[in-house]
Amino acid sequence: MRLPSLIPLLATQILLLLWNTHADFVPCPSSASNFPKNGNYIIECYNFTVPLDYSAPSGTQIFIFSLLMRHKALVSRSDVKVQLMFGQGGPGGTGGQAAAGLMSQFDGMDMEIIAPDYRGVGMSSEVTCGGNVSFDTTNVQGVINCINILNAQPSFKYYTVTNAARDLVNLLDTVAVPGAKRFIFGHSFGSYMMERMMQIASPNAYAGAILGGVVHPVYEAMSIQGKMSNFAAFKFIDACDSEPTRFCPSLWGGGSGGQAAGAFTRSVLQSTIKAVKAGTQTCVNTYLPFLAPPKGWKILELALWNLFRFEDQRLGILGILYRLARCNSDDVAALRFFFVDYWKLQDNAMATAAAFGTDSATFHARQNVVWGVLVTLSELFWNPAMGTEPTPAQIQEVIEAMIFQDFSPELFLQAKQLGYPTYPTDQYYGLIPVVNYPVMLVNGGWDPNCPGEWTLALHQGRPSWTLTYFPYGSHNWEFPCEMLAIYGFMQNPATFNPASLACYIAAQVPYDFSATAMSAQTSMTLFNTPYVYGSATPAGLDPNLFADFGALQTCRTANFSCPIVFARYTQNIQCSSSVCTLTECCAPLLSSAAHYLSAVLAVDCSVYTADTLAQKITTLTGIPAAAIVVSSLTCSSLAVTLTVMGSTVALAEAGLAVVV
Repeated sequence: MRLPSLIPLLATQILLLLWNTHADFVPCPSSASNFPKNGNYIIECYNFTVPLDYSAPSGTQIFIFSLLMRHKALVSRSDVKVQLMFGQGGPGGTGGQAAAGLMSQFDGMDMEIIAPDYRGVGMSSEVTCGGNVSFDTTNVQGVINCINILNAQPSFKYYTVTNAARDLVNLLDTVAVPGAKRFIFGHSFGSYMMERMMQIASPNAYAGAILGGVVHPVYEAMSIQGKMSNFAAFKFIDACDSEPTRFCPSLWGGGSGGQAAGAFTRSVLQSTIKAVKAGTQTCVNTYLPFLAPPKGWKILELALWNLFRFEDQRLGILGILYRLARCNSDDVAALRFFFVDYWKLQDNAMATAAAFGTDSATFHARQNVVWGVLVTLSELFWNPAMGTEPTPAQIQEVIEAMIFQDFSPELFLQAKQLGYPTYPTDQYYGLIPVVNYPVMLVNGGWDPNCPGEWTLALHQGRPSWTLTYFPYGSHNWEFPCEMLAIYGFMQNPATFNPASLACYIAAQVPYDFSATAMSAQTSMTLFNTPYVYGSATPAGLDPNLFADFGALQTCRTANFSCPIVFARYTQNIQCSSSVCTLTECCAPLLSSAAHYLSAVLAVDCSVYTADTLAQKITTLTGIPAAAIVVSSLTCSSLAVTLTVMGSTVALAEAGLAVVV
């Protein structure tokens, strides 16, 4: 293992002595949407001036912005006993994104969280393509425009990981509270940034370092992210097939006892993705057209990838695959809820830009994709120590094979092929830090971003570092046991043993793939039902129940309208006379996505019983009577609640009788 020369290190320290630091506490901008809002904490904002080029300390200056957070019980910063600098992931994430969630885990430690925006990102001096330049895979010209703007401003070459790490080392020195223990914690790309800090700072600088969702300084290769993602995904799927109860094969009603582990469910997963991409998946084509080609399948892959990253949600992957295959009314309702009501509300602006070609301006408020691509192509795309870099065709083949996909590899490949600028690597590139203070590695064995094998390899080379390994854990760090481990390490960094935690011992037990592994509350959040896999009894569906909204029959007059109210839209069905017939109102109602709408109608209850009303609707619409259940018929109020294939449609008095 080569070590960096001491000459550059000494030169850096001399330059820092010549550099005149300027730092100020400043008012926190009220318009910053990514700032945590919590009345339990004191939040301070800090601007820190640094040289653009550390080899020219008196030259152009830029500023680094940071949040400083502590519990309100710590009236003064002098009361702080522990300082923790947090390095956000991305690359391109801002410090404020995770600061509040992190702070809430450590209220009892008299702690201050230091959450900086790296140079190039957020409220620090940014690398940008200018105002509203669109930057996504569907807008080649937008990427070319960005490249031209960056090439016209060669200062971008100073926005390196090493310079950003120097900024953080100096920032932490500047805001140091006398007597307080100082820790650094980086997650995902943040771990890579902290590794660079560990190389630059004194080997005795900190009380400890925590690296989570660890980026190995040699093995990181975004060009083949798909292989890493699929490797983790298949471990998850294979475990479901090979567990003693063979839960996954039994779920789909297939897979013989002698079948190779993973063979059955892998085939289900891959064939489902293939069918959606090809436009041949029946449930998608009939009831979920927003998942159909040419772009809809990207939503599906992105959704699976995001579910997999969260330990409490990943059973949703099996729920989605199972429901797509079975496709009864309960499944369609649950899938529509997930993709329309839940998924669209999530903060996935970068993914939305990649999938739909929208401008990435909204994403820019939280992530700087321009800087993220610069860093990735310069340092994280491929390490020559791994051998010959794959060709664009080989990389594209890997991208196409991804089953859980966040689309960043596609963006990086496109930018690289278009000539996106990069900066040269330096003497720290590809090195594992050597420090004298305790270090803890935290990783999940089913991490689709940073494989657990990386962390195991890193620990093998640094056996004195503490390993906190969750064999069935994923990428995110916000779960209770991970946080307890971090808390325990900061209390006793030299002696902490994760095996002292009961939750850590429990986390070594094989994963439970049954519905009990996902809480009813989580399932309600995702699918609007407490049952991950839904109803056990399939029911046939008539495609007319979920026809496109635009196919609703319209009868036009100026005299009367029968309002049909959607969850997101309202469409008025015009009737042929001053009185709406059941044919005019119920037929279009029942030929649409019934579980999304309610209709205000009047029914002559003196004429119909529940059974005869259902039979009449069958006669008028052709929908099988078995698919129609009238759950209540209250003639005194002229109200009927009509349940169609598990979806409730309210029929109530509109002031005029409905003639049938």
